[in-house]
Amino acid sequence: MNKFKHFIGIDISKEYFDTFLLLESGNRKHNQFSNSTKGVKDFIKWFKKENALIEDTLICMEHIGMYGKLLSSLLVANNCNLWVEMSLRIIRSIGIQRGKNDKIDSERIANYAFKNQDQTILFKAPKKSLEKIRALLSLRERLVVIRASLKQNENELKSFDKEIYNITQKHQKQAIKGINADIKK
Repeated sequence: MNKFKHFIGIDISKEYFDTFLLLESGNRKHNQFSNSTKGVKDFIKWFKKENALIEDTLICMEHIGMYGKLLSSLLVANNCNLWVEMSLRIIRSIGIQRGKNDKIDSERIANYAFKNQDQTILFKAPKKSLEKIRALLSLRERLVVIRASLKQNENELKSFDKEIYNITQKHQKQAIKGINADIKK
């Protein structure tokens, strides 16, 4: 016996998220909401209005990082059954497909949730300390890349144009020193 009666697939972008609802009755509905607190509240009202109760509905979305953070945190706060799945798993399960847009993608995610519901791993929001560590690691990675770029630029200038190298060297060294301090912190 299946635990869920209804399935929602969500495709998220920076400004909007598309949803596709598969109801137990066989009805299929698409809607789009703004990727904002109001949009998430409107989404929850919408699927409840469609007679998809929170406890009977599995919501599935791809793991897409920052754009899905607000949505996932508000859905968990509202006790929704949320499954955040890796994009590659969804793509592999579907195979080669023609056509791609947000509506089609949200429908494919809903179908994936229905077909693979026995593999569902409900999402649990990470602890705040873990989120902070992830944010700091991400910042550190970006700083390392910037530092490498500055050093490469410095070396290239030194070998191609001594005059410009002499003009910019002091500023680049200060920037690199500051970045090194931030990376160390």
